[in-house]
Amino acid sequence: MSMEQETLIYVEENDKSEARILAQSFAKKEIKSRAYINALGAELGMKYLALENITGSRLYNMHSVHRILEEFDISDIMLNNIHIDVRVVFDENYIFVPKSHFEYDILPDIYFVLLLSEDQSHAAFLGFFEPKLINKNNQNKDYYFIEKEKLTPPSGLKSFIENFKGNTTHSLSAVENEKAEFLMLSM
Repeated sequence: MSMEQETLIYVEENDKSEARILAQSFAKKEIKSRAYINALGAELGMKYLALENITGSRLYNMHSVHRILEEFDISDIMLNNIHIDVRVVFDENYIFVPKSHFEYDILPDIYFVLLLSEDQSHAAFLGFFEPKLINKNNQNKDYYFIEKEKLTPPSGLKSFIENFKGNTTHSLSAVENEKAEFLMLSM
């Protein structure tokens, strides 16, 4: 099996349906389109993680909270030990990260890059990267760009996640985690 075949994620109708449900309540077409792509990206990212047997006991995410998705370009997956943001791109030469992730300190531990096919029948997992690899000189008004050559290949994802120790030395107590979860859900 070739590397490309191993990294393809097929988009099923239920993936599209889940994304449509999340995006349908937005009135502005731009927000609705962004919400749909972000939700679809998260669905496909979680599908890929499940296929690779990378799971956590609980999955958290902010992209499913309408108020957050309305304001931010975010497609996150939070496992027990790592925060992932899925970037869906339409051209492998234009891999972008919203500047707002830096401005509002909502950086994930890694960015997971999916190249969505034109007909939206599948996406190719191109690889992943840590935010520290972004050259902030490569930018436009809203986004930073990263070269595809800086991506870690898909074959390294499982090992990276299993061995990831976190980017902070401070851990939250169970009470703090519950409070954060309550605040997220109430929003």
